[in-house]
Amino acid sequence: MILKRVVTIFLLYAFIFLLIPSIGAEANSGPPSNLRLTIENVDFDYYLEVLVYQENPLSAEQIEEAENIRNSYNEDDYWSGDYRYSNDIPEMLTTFRDKDGYVSYTLFFSHWDLFVESGKDNQNNIQYTIWVDPPRQFKLMLIGENNQIIISEVIQMGEYDYRVTWDLEGVSLDNTIQYNIGTVTGLTKHPFLRISTYIDFFFRMFVTLAIELGILYLFGFRKNQSYLIAFVVNVISQSVLTVGTLFSFYLSRNNMFSVILYYIAGEVFIFSSEMIIYGVLLKEKPVYIRVIYGFVANLVSMIIGLIATLLIFDNFIG
Repeated sequence: MILKRVVTIFLLYAFIFLLIPSIGAEANSGPPSNLRLTIENVDFDYYLEVLVYQENPLSAEQIEEAENIRNSYNEDDYWSGDYRYSNDIPEMLTTFRDKDGYVSYTLFFSHWDLFVESGKDNQNNIQYTIWVDPPRQFKLMLIGENNQIIISEVIQMGEYDYRVTWDLEGVSLDNTIQYNIGTVTGLTKHPFLRISTYIDFFFRMFVTLAIELGILYLFGFRKNQSYLIAFVVNVISQSVLTVGTLFSFYLSRNNMFSVILYYIAGEVFIFSSEMIIYGVLLKEKPVYIRVIYGFVANLVSMIIGLIATLLIFDNFIG
């Protein structure tokens, strides 16, 4: 009877917790998303721009404002450091709208610095970091010295801290404007459609179980029933946390800060629920020992498991 009640409460708690992402967070509620971009196989000088969709043609007022912004960006003392926009913004961007209605994100949607040229990889491909909440749907654009234009396919940004590679092997600046050029790859799939999601989940589950069952042994618990309870509770809680965190990204406007807050809320949920459940169900030790075990086990597994998972997962997808 007690077990049934506890499981019912736990599952109800989990259901309510999974509803949190639907509340969401506004896009300006915390630190912005970032986009890490690598441009491969380019052997000519270019200017990099992000294009976003605008339904209506550019108005005279927009063009005038864009020209003022361009002049401000191009002032000699405006930039410090190694920002991409230390190069002059091409004038043609103030009036440019491509065949699908995409315009300059810098001039028409943002007054902030976007690009940091962050170095080169082992193959001398140029890498960028794009800051200040890049748009979720956009195109990449290269502008040559004589205003030759290369534009990528439409990119649907699928997650925060997003990685994109734009491979332009064999592409030249022979034509005035080229659309849907190059090959764009990255983490564009929904997380439940990626094998790396499941590798990450099962690895984290394995690490969590190894740590928490090991600590259970160190606390002096020896009965099989205790280990079975800890095993089931961890499988449920880790599944709830993983599913909830992934969905929080999609239902909270893909804001990095909201996902972090949701993860923190998830850990609070796991800490409190497991401490209560262990306090009720584990019978070998006094209640305060059971509760302390729940706290210590979760604290250690959270720190070690998260670090290990991030390291392995980062290497796997990097």
